[in-house]
Amino acid sequence: MRDEVEKVRQMSLKEKWKYFKAYYLVQTVIGFILLILAAFFIHDMKLSNREILASGCFVNVTIDGDGFLFLTDEYIKFCDKSAKDATALLSIDNTLDFMPENPLDKNSYEMALTTQMVTGEFQYMILDETAWEHLRQTDTYADLTQILTPSQQEEYAERMIYQQRKGQAKIATALNLSETEFSQHYHLEPQIAYLVFLETAQEKDTESTIEKKRQLIDYIMHSSF
Repeated sequence: MRDEVEKVRQMSLKEKWKYFKAYYLVQTVIGFILLILAAFFIHDMKLSNREILASGCFVNVTIDGDGFLFLTDEYIKFCDKSAKDATALLSIDNTLDFMPENPLDKNSYEMALTTQMVTGEFQYMILDETAWEHLRQTDTYADLTQILTPSQQEEYAERMIYQQRKGQAKIATALNLSETEFSQHYHLEPQIAYLVFLETAQEKDTESTIEKKRQLIDYIMHSSF
């Protein structure tokens, strides 16, 4: 080993480079690639382990850029969390086609959206009146009376929208966002838009998840600028 080290020391720079290429270059490149892959894997693991504070989508509704940040980055800050530890997800540009020549029951996009709803990808949705009326047939909207505290139910009573389910009494499944500071400040279009929460088998309604929903509702409904 000493003889090998001494031999390398006596080489010129050109000879050392040739020696390195012949014996160590391939191993070094492979090792470097493995280090990069390990770093990406660790980074991805950290991101996937972040706490999800909220996960929602718009359907047939648009909002400006500040509104998007309000429901994502600003909400993380509101919850006293950092982007390293938590995330707030929001899907935009979801548009259902209600044109007669393109029936919804044959629309593959609607099938994909419904699948996302049923599998629990979204905790909440902000959608227009037409989309709310159509998608309520999936029976995935949560009963707000099972989420809101008694004081919240009293405070938002005039904004609660009810639906009739088969064999059940009317239940509150949406909050009307019309003419709220949130809708006006962030240019919510159309003005008649509803906030709903989804009830799926994948999400367990623990006290923690319910509290997150209550907090998000107050955050949106109590928007002050």
